[in-house]
Amino acid sequence: MPDSLRISRMMTFSRVCMGSRLEITLVHSDRDHGRNAASAAFDDAQRLERLLSAFRADSELSRLNRLAASGPVTTEPELVDLLEEAERLSRLSHGAFNVTAQPGRPAGRGSLLVDRARSAVEYRAPAARIDLGAIGKGYAIDRAIGVLQRCGITDALVNFGSTAYGLGSAPGHDTERETAAGWRIAIRHPHDPNQTMGTVLLKNGALSTSGGYEQPGHLIDPRSGQPATGTLSASVIAPTAAASDAWSTAAFVLGPAAGRTLLEQQERLEGFFLHESRTGRVTVTRTAGWPTERFRAAVTRRQFLAAAMALAVWLAWPASRSQAIVYATPEEALKRLLPDADTVREESVTLTDQQKQAVEQLIDTRIKEERYTVWHASREGASIGTAVQVEVIGKERPITFLIAVGPERAVLGIEVLIYRESQGHEIRSGRFMKQFTGKTLAAPLKLGKDIDAISGATLSSRATTYAAKKALGLVQVITTPHTEPSS
Repeated sequence: MPDSLRISRMMTFSRVCMGSRLEITLVHSDRDHGRNAASAAFDDAQRLERLLSAFRADSELSRLNRLAASGPVTTEPELVDLLEEAERLSRLSHGAFNVTAQPGRPAGRGSLLVDRARSAVEYRAPAARIDLGAIGKGYAIDRAIGVLQRCGITDALVNFGSTAYGLGSAPGHDTERETAAGWRIAIRHPHDPNQTMGTVLLKNGALSTSGGYEQPGHLIDPRSGQPATGTLSASVIAPTAAASDAWSTAAFVLGPAAGRTLLEQQERLEGFFLHESRTGRVTVTRTAGWPTERFRAAVTRRQFLAAAMALAVWLAWPASRSQAIVYATPEEALKRLLPDADTVREESVTLTDQQKQAVEQLIDTRIKEERYTVWHASREGASIGTAVQVEVIGKERPITFLIAVGPERAVLGIEVLIYRESQGHEIRSGRFMKQFTGKTLAAPLKLGKDIDAISGATLSSRATTYAAKKALGLVQVITTPHTEPSS
C-alpha cells in the first residue's frame, strides 16, 4: 500500500449538552483531526447553552425573561438574530410555531419586539417568556455543522435529540442502486429494533420529528395555550436543522391536513404525518415531495404506540452497529418526573475526590465518572426533588437514564432517555419502573430480592437497578452541604 494513501474512517463522538446527548459521526482519514473537530463543535454547543437555555439561571435568555417585559434589553446579536428568525417562522406558520408559547395562555402575535439595529429585545406582554426548545437544538446543530466544515470535514451526521443533519454522505454502500447517497435515517419498527418501517437519506439537509404519543399533551398549540391534539407525530425535512426543528413543531400543531397544505406552500420543506383514522388505524399523510420508497401507507396502533419517537437515527454503516433510540429529552422527562415543579434549575456538577469517595461508600461500588448534569426542582421556593442523568452499561452499550429523587432521598421515578441496545427495551414498562418508586439506599436494590427482572432483559434490568442506586448516592452527596475540614 503506498504511504501516501489515506483511508477515510467513520468515527463517532458524543457529549451531553443542553440536557441531551449531542452525537457527531464524521468521516476523515485522521482520527485525531476528527476528534479535534468534534471537540470544537461540542465546545460551541456548550457556549450556545449558556446563551439559549431557559433552564439555566445564568443564561442570556433567562436574563431576557427576567427583564424584557419591563422594556428593551440589549443582548447578544446572535440571540437577536435567532429570535428574529423565530418571529419570521411564527408568521409563516400562522402562529403554530411561537417561542412564547405557554400552557393555558394564548401567545399573541407580535408579543416580541426585536430591534436588530440596537441589538435589543422587548416583551410586549407582561407575562411573556421565551423557551427555545423547539428551535434551539436545531440551531445548535447548524452551528456544529459550520464548525465541522471550517475544520475541513465534508461528511458528517449530527444528531441532537429528535433532530439530525446529514452533511455529505456516509461511506459508500456498494450496491447497484445506491452509492454514497447520504446518511440513512430510519423509522424503526416499534416492537422489533432490527426492523424498520422506512428510511430517508439525508444529504446536506435536516430531519426533525415532533410527537405527542410518549407524553400526550406536552406540545402546546400557541394559538390557544391548550395541548395540541389529533396528530401522533410530524416529521419535516428542511435545508437547515433550525428550520426542520421549528417546522416539525408547527406541523404537529396544525395537523395532517392543514400542516401538509402549509408545508407544500413553502420552499424546500417536506412533511410526513402519522395520525389515527376514524377506525382507530394509524395512517400516513405526507407532502407530495416526501421520499416514498419503503414507506408503508398504514400501520396498526399496536405497531406504532410503543416506539414512535419514531424517526430515531440509525446508521446503516456498519450494519452490525447497535442503534440508539431517543425516547425523551431531559426537558420532557422532567415534566413527567416532577410535574409539580414551578422552577427547575440545571447544574453541571464535578465531584471532588471526597464526594466521589462518599458516593462509592454509599453504593458500595466504584464509579468512573466525575461530571454529572443535575436538575433541582422546587415549588414556591421549597425543594420537591432532584433529578440526575446517569449512564450505565447494559449488555454492551450505555443506557441513559434520568432519575428523580425526593427530599426524603427516595426514588420518585425513572425515565429512559436513550436506549442503545438491540434488546431489552421492555425495561421502560410502567410495571417494571414502578418497582423503584419509594426505594432508598436502605433497600437491597437487587434483582431477585426487591426488584423483579424482566424476562429476556435481565442485563438491562440489572443496569436500571444499578442506575437507581447510583442516582440515590449521587443526589445524597450532591445535596449535602459540603464543609471544609477545620485546620
